[in-house]
Amino acid sequence: MSKHRRVVNSQKCVRAGGKHNDLDEVGQDCYHHTFFEMLGNWSFADYFKKDAIHMAWDLLTNVYKMPKDRLYVTYFQGNDTENLQADLETKEIWHQLGLPENRVLPFSNSENFWEMGNTGPCGPCTEIHFDCRGDRDASELVNKDDPEVVELWNLVFTQYDRNGQRELQKLPNNNVDTGMGLERLVSILQGVYSNYDTDLFRPIISAIEQVSGIGPYCGKVGLDDVDGVDMAYRVLADHARMLTVCITDGARPDFHNQGYVVKKILRRAVRYAREKLNTPTGTLASLVPIVVESLGGAFPELKSNPESVMQVINQEEKQFLKTLTKGQKYLKKHISNLGSQKNVSGKVAWKMHNSFGYSIDLTNKIAKENNVSINLEEYEEERRKSKEITAQGGIKNQQKMRKIALSGQDIEMLRKQKVPVTNTISVYETKYNPLTNKHIISDVKTQILGIKTGNEFVTEVDKGVECGIITTSTSFYAEAGGQVADVGIVLNNQSNTCLDVSDVLNNQSNTCLDVSDVQSYSRYVLHSGKSNTTMKVADEVTLQVDSDHRTKVMRNHSATHLLNFALQKVIPDTSQKGSLVASDKLRFNFSAMDPLNMNDLQRIFDIVNNLIQEALPQDTSHVPLNTAYTIPNLQAAFGEAYGDDVRVVTFGKKVNELLSGNCAGQSSVELCGGTHVENTSEIKKFIITSQKAFSSGVRRLEAVTGELAEEVECNGNKRKEEVEQMQNKVVDSPRLLHELDSLAKSVDKTLMCLVSKMELRQEILECKEKVNKAIKKSFTLQVDEFARQIVQSIDSNRPKRYHIHQLSDISNDKILLKEIVKKVSKQKPDIAVMLLSVDNENIHCFSVVPKELNKVVKADEWGLIVNRVINGKGGGSESLSIFHGQLKVSITEIVTAAEDFISTKVD
Repeated sequence: MSKHRRVVNSQKCVRAGGKHNDLDEVGQDCYHHTFFEMLGNWSFADYFKKDAIHMAWDLLTNVYKMPKDRLYVTYFQGNDTENLQADLETKEIWHQLGLPENRVLPFSNSENFWEMGNTGPCGPCTEIHFDCRGDRDASELVNKDDPEVVELWNLVFTQYDRNGQRELQKLPNNNVDTGMGLERLVSILQGVYSNYDTDLFRPIISAIEQVSGIGPYCGKVGLDDVDGVDMAYRVLADHARMLTVCITDGARPDFHNQGYVVKKILRRAVRYAREKLNTPTGTLASLVPIVVESLGGAFPELKSNPESVMQVINQEEKQFLKTLTKGQKYLKKHISNLGSQKNVSGKVAWKMHNSFGYSIDLTNKIAKENNVSINLEEYEEERRKSKEITAQGGIKNQQKMRKIALSGQDIEMLRKQKVPVTNTISVYETKYNPLTNKHIISDVKTQILGIKTGNEFVTEVDKGVECGIITTSTSFYAEAGGQVADVGIVLNNQSNTCLDVSDVLNNQSNTCLDVSDVQSYSRYVLHSGKSNTTMKVADEVTLQVDSDHRTKVMRNHSATHLLNFALQKVIPDTSQKGSLVASDKLRFNFSAMDPLNMNDLQRIFDIVNNLIQEALPQDTSHVPLNTAYTIPNLQAAFGEAYGDDVRVVTFGKKVNELLSGNCAGQSSVELCGGTHVENTSEIKKFIITSQKAFSSGVRRLEAVTGELAEEVECNGNKRKEEVEQMQNKVVDSPRLLHELDSLAKSVDKTLMCLVSKMELRQEILECKEKVNKAIKKSFTLQVDEFARQIVQSIDSNRPKRYHIHQLSDISNDKILLKEIVKKVSKQKPDIAVMLLSVDNENIHCFSVVPKELNKVVKADEWGLIVNRVINGKGGGSESLSIFHGQLKVSITEIVTAAEDFISTKVD
């Protein structure tokens, strides 16, 4: 597509985070949206201002027949601080088209200098505004958020690039990027003031009206919308469209990046639906089919699986309702701790909004019900800070820039200087050596064409400098498609000695550069790292890839393809949602609402390892994209954009066989630019080590291969032996329970086969249940035996109505002692019983007094007599007391004190 110079398109757009964030405005007016369709025309170094303006004017006035006297335009007024002149060229073009002075208006950077973020392409713009009422001079209302004078089309002239130091540099070519919102265009063409009154929104609002417990939509805004009901209608209708589109495209509610935006908007919609419209649970998801009916013609992918979209929304709504309950508890607890202050801080109110999804209105309402107020100024300050952080964070996430990178200007400079792009044919030229179980990657003798340090190109670098080099050719794989970059070294050709990578790392005398990162920028491959010696442009060097690192990555990448194939077999409706291929592991994200159970994981394990045992050969071929898509069950990497020609990688069948229709016995086939093993047998073994939820509706598997998989298997076998040994030790010992808990933690921490881990967890759980049963049985027998002895002693002392019993052959197990006393009191309900248990120097005293004796003696009073002697701690009630302390006097003295007290109270 880079060959195109003129492009027109319609694209799905979401504005709900970062610099261009319309979320706060959505619902408050009738023309802002989180999701909208952007109609655009683009010029890449082709036409510029005059043609762009003329085409826009022609379309609006001659094709759409908009009244010319209702159109107002703006232009950039200039900025002295940045030494930017006013865009008088644009102003003059509009005058030439017949627009008078009062309808060609100057504005500052905020309105007429377009920037996507803190860095990147930017430039002056001209906006076209439409006056919905007409027959007046509306120039004073342009850019004043007047609902009747709306911005329709923005024509951006990207002339500059802003770098990381916020400096503006002229782009090598002038470009045009225009955007017009379909929703606003439709409202004008259909003659309505509000986008929500167009046929894009009316079916959705009608559906909400049918389930709303409040009343119909009236289209009120601002102060007229007293109870906020109409705003809630607009929020719900808008958010239903955005969520349907985004979730269909693979986004899921999460706490990171785009997932957080989806989560925030979904919860905002649910809150408005419940709080303002009194709709039942599930209303938001029920709007998905209506959105699909409305937008499915333009975006057929929406029809693919709306049920899955509804499931994601319902699941998140259910989780959010739990969060609302937590928020209510949090706020009530905070209010109860205020004391006489009677003022909820803005930080608490913002947490209620940001963490628990409560609107400030709802938090305020709860506060008033509890006779407290909210510090609204502090709340607004917290909201402002959060908005700044969100905007900055969004930009930072987009621009996690490496220390050394190539910018657009760098690439254009290289092209102008006719620096050839890097020859990468050697990247894939490897040969497997079964003796070393490694792939041999041939060294590449090449020449340095460019050296980049920081923000500039240099002709020479000294030792110890972070830099990147561009060479005529390379054998290094540049990070792409989820596969990490190669690592290795660059050797100085002045040395005649060719050493292995490990030797060179130990003796770096002829090493120019330790390569730690490799990136490709418009086919210029940049090898980055720290220089070990002086390097110059035009130096002859040898590139040497770390074959051990590459081999491990190749195994993991090929295993990732086999895993994807196995998942398709086990979960037919799943799709890839991202991956990472590193030297120590592979990571694979896929769509699934529920975790894979043990049987599913075992099936995947069996399928992949069977494919490894079958020793399937790998085949690779470059074919046209449209031709590749004719192959049944072809898999494409999530989020990748493909050119006209693609690289197809298969295991088992050859690419030509699949293209000719011979698909019997087909296994893995994917579009992929990564490096792979020649035969699946090189992978040796595949083991899944973990499974977790990555986001709502997306699961993540991690796995290992090769020698590491064999090591992981050994780890699992060791833990299995430990569990078996523990199973043979099952006795009625609480200590064994602690050992089992410790073993369970060890199993959880061990890098081992996930299926084996799940089995061992279950075995440990069953073992604990057996131990608990044995302990309970032993406990019951102990209680019965000691109770029997005490009852026998009571019977021998009749007719006394009290009994003091000493136990010296039992540990001070409080629970056991308490159960003994309770059992005795059940069997002898008319007897007051005191149980004294001595263990070393500690003593416990349990007293039970039946209700009929409480008039003359109470258990806590009786226990206090003993407590005074032992100087201990405790307490109780009139029927039961417990005291404990140190045995500093003889037990006889204690018994005497207790008996002297009780004998005067009870016959």
